[in-house]
Amino acid sequence: GGVTQIVMSQVGSGLVASVGYSQGWRYANLVPAGFLVLIGVGLMLFSDDVPEGNFKELYASGQRKKQSYLTLIKAAGKDPRVWLLCFIYGGCFGTEEAL
Repeated sequence: GGVTQIVMSQVGSGLVASVGYSQGWRYANLVPAGFLVLIGVGLMLFSDDVPEGNFKELYASGQRKKQSYLTLIKAAGKDPRVWLLCFIYGGCFGTEEAL
């Protein structure tokens, strides 16, 4: 959003002024990448796998049984909500570039 545009333009300008244009824009891309890595590690360490809890605990208690990936993919393919999201995304793909 707007905050990102303001902050990253300032970060980019500062880096371009200090190391030059050819390297500054490259280094500016490392700033959000670093935040994304930190957030990803935080989510992995401190969040649940599913709303019911962590998979390891659910498998051990018997509340959830292990399923093959093929079974899960077939279930997703039969779900009309998945197809609806595919069509919605496909219909709007490129709209942001046109605007």
